[in-house]
Amino acid sequence: MRKSYFLEFRMALSLFTTFPVGRDLKWEPDAMKRLPDYLPFVGLGIGLFAGLIYMGLEVLPVSSFLKAVLLTASFLFMTGGFHMDGLMDTCDGHFSRRDLPRRLEIMKDSRVGAFAVMGFTLLMLVKVGLVMELFIQEVSIWGWFFIPVYSRILLRLLLKKAPYAKDEGLGKMYGGYNETWDIGALLIYLSILVLAGFMQIHLMWVGLVLFLFLLIYKKWAIQNFGGITGDLLGGFLELCELTALGVWVIGGVI
Repeated sequence: MRKSYFLEFRMALSLFTTFPVGRDLKWEPDAMKRLPDYLPFVGLGIGLFAGLIYMGLEVLPVSSFLKAVLLTASFLFMTGGFHMDGLMDTCDGHFSRRDLPRRLEIMKDSRVGAFAVMGFTLLMLVKVGLVMELFIQEVSIWGWFFIPVYSRILLRLLLKKAPYAKDEGLGKMYGGYNETWDIGALLIYLSILVLAGFMQIHLMWVGLVLFLFLLIYKKWAIQNFGGITGDLLGGFLELCELTALGVWVIGGVI
């Protein structure tokens, strides 16, 4: 058993979340390429905290709107806005309607453009609205566990299966990893789908729809950017979770 498993997991938590991992963490460059393998476990940690926050907010004597705002904000705090930054850069690049090299340059620019602001605002408004509906429906806690895991397994598969748009950046940095991981990831995903179906049948449908969304997003990224980048991966995660919330809401009313 490799002694660096725990170190790599701490590195993944430090990169993808704001969870405290200790000040003694020493980054190993060779381990960076393996960090995406820990994304499902990172998602589980986020899901556990989201579930606890949901349970705590449920009992508060405040409006569903305020509860939704607080829970939505908690996701930003837990991830440090890491993936949201990618979504905003993707919006700036895609809606600029420039040629491919220029779109990639715009995404790399650290300045925030109008399309990034509009994309962030629209996503947050829709997300708050969907979470508010879930509070009104008084859904069970299980979806908050499953959705972060679903989205991060699919993020890992996208990172593995899609071509890279650039020869540098986060997407390319994580390109070297165990080739056998794909089979394990798919088996884990199918197992989670079955488990989710036992908890609530429409949570299984959430997972199936998200897998379809993965295929659509991959095709869109290749057509519009020539492949994936770190920003496109962040955008995928945010849109994947938004899609999951939408399907969860629909499942509760049909």
